[in-house]
Formats: sequence, C-alpha cells, structure tokens
Amino acid sequence: MLAELGWDDSDPHYAARRLTILRAMDKLERLGADAVEALLGEGRADASGDVTAGAQLSPDQIAQVMAFLNLRDAPSHHAFLQKLDAHPLSNAPWQEGRAALADLAEIFAQSQGADALCFDCAIVRGLDYYTGCVFELEVGEGAHTMGAVGGGGRYDGLVARLKSAPVPATGFSLGITRLALVLDEPPQRASPPIFVAVLEKGAHARALALAQELRAAGFAAEAYVGSGGLKAQLRYADKRGMPWAILEGEDERQSGHVTLKDMQSGKAQSAEIASNQAWRQGTHAQERIKRSELVAALKKLQRTP
Repeated sequence: MLAELGWDDSDPHYAARRLTILRAMDKLERLGADAVEALLGEGRADASGDVTAGAQLSPDQIAQVMAFLNLRDAPSHHAFLQKLDAHPLSNAPWQEGRAALADLAEIFAQSQGADALCFDCAIVRGLDYYTGCVFELEVGEGAHTMGAVGGGGRYDGLVARLKSAPVPATGFSLGITRLALVLDEPPQRASPPIFVAVLEKGAHARALALAQELRAAGFAAEAYVGSGGLKAQLRYADKRGMPWAILEGEDERQSGHVTLKDMQSGKAQSAEIASNQAWRQGTHAQERIKRSELVAALKKLQRTP
C-alpha cells in the first residue's frame, strides 16, 4: 500500500516517514479515524497540548491510507480477502501479502479454528523489523473482550542482525497481567504431546487438522511447522520427549491408514533413519493402523500400563 503513495526507499526520508505512517495506522482502534488522519497529515495535539508530528501526506495520499484501513470492516476473514481482491492495488508486495493471508486462512480452516481468525489491517506491531504477517491474540468477544493478551509476527531479518546468515523466525510475547486475569486456575504440568509429522511440501494444513482432531479427542498434540526432513522431525520429537509420532503421507492417505511410531521404544533406531522410504521399509517400533481407528488406538495405548 505504501508503494502507491508516490515515493519509495530512494527518498532519504523514506524510513522515518514510513514508520510515522505505520504508527498512525496502529492508533486507529485507540484514537479513531479523525486522529489517524491528523497524524497522517500535519500532526495532532492530545488533551494535554503535546503535539505529535505528522507524516505530512497530501489529502489524496491520506485518502488512500484511510481507504486501506477501511478494509477492516469486513464481517469475516473471507469477506476481507474478497475486499483485498477488489482493491485497485496490485503490486508485488500486495500480492505476496494477500497470498500469505490466504495460506493462513486455509490453515485455520483445516484446523477447525476459522471462527477465531480475523484479519485487521490496522494492527501494525512494529513493522520496522517484521517481515511478514503480524498477529495478536485476544480473549473474549465484542464488548467483553479482554484485549490482546499476546502478539508477535514473522521477522526473518531480525536474527540476521546478529548472525551473518538469514534465519527464518516467528515469535510472540505474552502480556502476563492480562493473561493472569483470564486464567481460572493455576496451570498444571502437561504430558508431552503426540507428534504429527509432515512428509510433503504443502501438507502443513493437513497435519494441523490432524493435531486439532487429536486435541478434540482429549490428547495433547503438536504438528511440525518447520521445513526439515523426517530425520530432523524425529530428532525434534525425541528432544521434546514426545511419546508417539504419527505419519500420514500420500501412501497412507490412499490406503486409509496412518503409521504410529512409539518414540520411546524406537528412539535408538530413529536416529538411523535417512529417508521416508527407510521409515516404511523398516520396523522401528511402529504400527500401521486404519485412519478411522487412530483415536481409539491412542486411547487404548494411553490406558496400557
């Protein structure tokens, strides 16, 4: 959106002006549209008389920014994506951002969490170092919302400031005071989750959906969200002390089965696995069971001493 305002990073004042615009946008929820328009223009004086300098945008540029912010009034995240498609902007960063939001919508849908997802273009969260989607976690709805109890985003370039190579990363922080207010009881130590492996590119949504299914059945479950191969995934599960790993690749889906691996019994063997083919050809303390019987099999194993 900022690329359409008529100036770019060749302007020596671009970085500072960009931050001024983003900070003004971030104040929409708290101060309202009139205050944001003032901060995008000449500036604004608060109730005490202190003046915050504005971004010095022209009236036409301010109208462009406000039109973008008005996209947030969509009744659902699907409607928001439709508004994005109808918006006149079409540059490469815009298309990349739209694709990232669509991927998130698909993951939430597969994880049965679509009702909890809301896209809001007024959430900024320090985009001077974030490189992708930013997010906030709210508790409650409407007038009963507690507000954000946590937030964060993607920041691929942040780690690179300390290391010579870029490192992809996503992180968030929690607001302890607000979080404490919504907790009904002290947290209890949870058992390690069941691990859901990802064997194919683009299969993260299916893995997250399976993890959500297990949670609905009363299990703690975690789907792999990195880009490592099977061997790296098993090492991660071993390090976390996860008792079981579930493998559901293309072969399993076609036959209606999943592979269930006992991580404790197969810990020594798993370090020797070099490929997905080796997994399927070996034993490695694993069992092939019907997909429809997975929950029942895990409950039976849970009861076994």
